[in-house]
Amino acid sequence: MRAEVERLARLGTLLRLIREPSSESDAGVRERLVRLKDWGTTTVYPLVLHLLDRRARGEIDGASVATSLRYLESFLARRLLVGRATTNLNRTLLGAAPEIDQAADPAHALHRYLSSGRKLYASDAEIAVALMSVPFYLNGRAPQRKLVLQRLEESYASKEQVDASHRG
Repeated sequence: MRAEVERLARLGTLLRLIREPSSESDAGVRERLVRLKDWGTTTVYPLVLHLLDRRARGEIDGASVATSLRYLESFLARRLLVGRATTNLNRTLLGAAPEIDQAADPAHALHRYLSSGRKLYASDAEIAVALMSVPFYLNGRAPQRKLVLQRLEESYASKEQVDASHRG
Protein backbone atom coordinates (compact mmCIF):
# COMPACT_ATOMS: atom_id res chain seq x y z
CA MET A 1 0.00 0.00 0.00
CA ARG A 2 2.82 2.36 0.91
CA ALA A 3 4.60 1.80 -2.40
CA GLU A 4 1.40 2.58 -4.30
CA VAL A 5 0.84 5.82 -2.37
CA GLU A 6 4.45 6.84 -3.08
CA ARG A 7 3.97 6.02 -6.79
CA LEU A 8 0.80 8.12 -6.92
CA ALA A 9 2.56 11.01 -5.18
CA ARG A 10 5.41 10.80 -7.74
CA LEU A 11 2.92 10.74 -10.61
CA GLY A 12 1.04 13.69 -9.08
CA THR A 13 4.25 15.71 -9.09
CA LEU A 14 4.84 14.79 -12.72
CA LEU A 15 1.25 15.67 -13.63
CA ARG A 16 1.87 19.12 -12.17
CA LEU A 17 4.78 19.48 -14.63
CA ILE A 18 2.42 18.71 -17.51
CA ARG A 19 -0.12 21.25 -16.29
CA GLU A 20 2.51 23.85 -15.28
CA PRO A 21 5.46 23.36 -17.64
CA SER A 22 7.27 26.47 -16.38
CA SER A 23 8.52 24.42 -13.42
CA GLU A 24 10.32 21.91 -15.70
CA SER A 25 14.10 22.29 -15.36
CA ASP A 26 15.07 20.78 -18.75
CA ALA A 27 14.61 23.53 -21.37
CA GLY A 28 13.93 21.09 -24.23
CA VAL A 29 11.30 19.18 -22.30
CA ARG A 30 9.78 22.42 -20.97
CA GLU A 31 9.38 23.82 -24.51
CA ARG A 32 7.58 20.66 -25.67
CA LEU A 33 5.37 20.56 -22.57
CA VAL A 34 4.37 24.18 -23.16
CA ARG A 35 3.48 23.39 -26.76
CA LEU A 36 1.38 20.38 -25.79
CA LYS A 37 -0.34 22.39 -23.07
CA ASP A 38 -1.09 25.14 -25.59
CA TRP A 39 -2.55 22.52 -27.94
CA GLY A 40 -5.28 22.11 -25.35
CA THR A 41 -5.86 18.39 -25.14
CA THR A 42 -5.65 16.19 -22.08
CA THR A 43 -5.66 13.07 -24.24
CA VAL A 44 -1.86 13.18 -24.30
CA TYR A 45 -1.51 13.22 -20.50
CA PRO A 46 -1.17 9.45 -19.89
CA LEU A 47 1.57 9.07 -22.52
CA VAL A 48 3.41 12.22 -21.42
CA LEU A 49 3.11 11.12 -17.80
CA HIS A 50 4.56 7.74 -18.74
CA LEU A 51 7.54 9.36 -20.47
CA LEU A 52 8.20 11.72 -17.56
CA ASP A 53 7.93 8.83 -15.10
CA ARG A 54 10.49 6.80 -17.04
CA ARG A 55 12.82 9.80 -16.95
CA ALA A 56 12.27 10.21 -13.19
CA ARG A 57 13.18 6.55 -12.70
CA GLY A 58 16.40 7.05 -14.71
CA GLU A 59 15.35 4.83 -17.60
CA ILE A 60 15.50 7.57 -20.26
CA ASP A 61 17.00 11.04 -20.43
CA GLY A 62 15.51 14.47 -21.06
CA ALA A 63 16.59 14.51 -24.71
CA SER A 64 14.64 11.32 -25.35
CA VAL A 65 11.57 12.77 -23.62
CA ALA A 66 11.84 16.02 -25.63
CA THR A 67 12.17 14.14 -28.92
CA SER A 68 9.23 11.89 -28.04
CA LEU A 69 7.10 14.94 -27.22
CA ARG A 70 8.14 16.53 -30.53
CA TYR A 71 6.88 13.44 -32.37
CA LEU A 72 3.66 13.57 -30.37
CA GLU A 73 3.15 17.25 -31.23
CA SER A 74 3.89 16.51 -34.89
CA PHE A 75 1.38 13.65 -34.86
CA LEU A 76 -1.36 15.94 -33.53
CA ALA A 77 -0.57 18.77 -35.97
CA ARG A 78 -0.35 16.45 -38.97
CA ARG A 79 -3.72 14.91 -38.13
CA LEU A 80 -5.23 18.39 -37.95
CA LEU A 81 -3.69 19.44 -41.28
CA VAL A 82 -5.10 16.46 -43.14
CA GLY A 83 -8.50 16.78 -41.46
CA ARG A 84 -8.47 13.58 -39.39
CA ALA A 85 -10.95 13.36 -36.55
CA THR A 86 -9.69 12.80 -33.03
CA THR A 87 -11.81 9.66 -32.72
CA ASN A 88 -9.93 6.83 -30.95
CA LEU A 89 -6.98 9.12 -30.26
CA ASN A 90 -7.16 8.16 -26.58
CA ARG A 91 -6.87 4.47 -27.39
CA THR A 92 -4.07 5.08 -29.88
CA LEU A 93 -1.96 7.05 -27.41
CA LEU A 94 -2.59 4.59 -24.56
CA GLY A 95 -1.29 1.82 -26.80
CA ALA A 96 2.01 3.64 -27.26
CA ALA A 97 3.34 3.05 -23.72
CA PRO A 98 3.90 -0.73 -24.05
CA GLU A 99 5.51 -0.18 -27.46
CA ILE A 100 8.05 2.36 -26.24
CA ASP A 101 8.84 0.34 -23.10
CA GLN A 102 10.26 -2.47 -25.23
CA ALA A 103 12.63 -0.21 -27.19
CA ALA A 104 16.14 1.03 -26.47
CA ASP A 105 15.21 4.33 -28.14
CA PRO A 106 11.70 5.29 -26.97
CA ALA A 107 11.47 8.36 -29.20
CA HIS A 108 12.17 6.34 -32.34
CA ALA A 109 9.79 3.63 -31.12
CA LEU A 110 7.05 6.20 -30.56
CA HIS A 111 7.52 7.63 -34.05
CA ARG A 112 7.43 4.13 -35.55
CA TYR A 113 4.30 3.26 -33.52
CA LEU A 114 2.45 6.45 -34.49
CA SER A 115 3.45 5.96 -38.15
CA SER A 116 2.24 2.37 -38.42
CA GLY A 117 -1.15 0.92 -39.12
CA ARG A 118 -4.19 3.17 -39.13
CA LYS A 119 -2.92 5.77 -36.66
CA LEU A 120 -2.70 8.35 -39.43
CA TYR A 121 0.67 10.01 -38.87
CA ALA A 122 0.40 11.88 -42.15
CA SER A 123 3.43 11.96 -44.40
CA ASP A 124 4.79 15.19 -45.85
CA ALA A 125 3.29 14.22 -49.22
CA GLU A 126 -0.15 13.66 -47.66
CA ILE A 127 0.06 17.05 -45.98
CA ALA A 128 1.00 18.74 -49.25
CA VAL A 129 -2.08 17.24 -50.93
CA ALA A 130 -4.31 18.10 -47.95
CA LEU A 131 -3.16 21.71 -47.89
CA MET A 132 -4.55 22.06 -51.41
CA SER A 133 -7.84 20.26 -50.75
CA VAL A 134 -8.75 20.23 -47.04
CA PRO A 135 -10.23 23.46 -45.63
CA PHE A 136 -7.73 24.25 -42.85
CA TYR A 137 -9.96 26.74 -41.03
CA LEU A 138 -12.69 24.14 -40.52
CA ASN A 139 -10.50 21.58 -38.72
CA GLY A 140 -9.61 21.40 -35.06
CA ARG A 141 -10.14 24.18 -32.59
CA ALA A 142 -9.18 27.80 -33.19
CA PRO A 143 -6.26 27.71 -30.69
CA GLN A 144 -4.86 24.65 -32.47
CA ARG A 145 -5.03 26.33 -35.87
CA LYS A 146 -3.36 29.39 -34.35
CA LEU A 147 -0.54 27.23 -33.01
CA VAL A 148 0.04 25.62 -36.41
CA LEU A 149 0.25 29.04 -38.03
CA GLN A 150 2.50 30.31 -35.23
CA ARG A 151 4.91 27.37 -35.63
CA LEU A 152 4.97 27.93 -39.37
CA GLU A 153 5.84 31.59 -38.80
CA GLU A 154 8.57 30.62 -36.33
CA SER A 155 10.06 28.12 -38.76
CA TYR A 156 10.83 30.90 -41.23
CA ALA A 157 12.63 32.98 -38.57
CA SER A 158 11.27 36.21 -40.01
CA LYS A 159 12.88 39.48 -38.92
CA GLU A 160 9.39 40.83 -38.24
CA GLN A 161 7.73 38.59 -35.68
CA VAL A 162 3.96 38.37 -35.58
CA ASP A 163 2.38 39.30 -32.26
CA ALA A 164 0.50 36.07 -31.52
CA SER A 165 -1.08 37.48 -28.36
CA HIS A 166 -3.47 39.63 -30.42
CA ARG A 167 -6.98 38.26 -30.72
CA GLY A 168 -8.90 39.65 -33.59
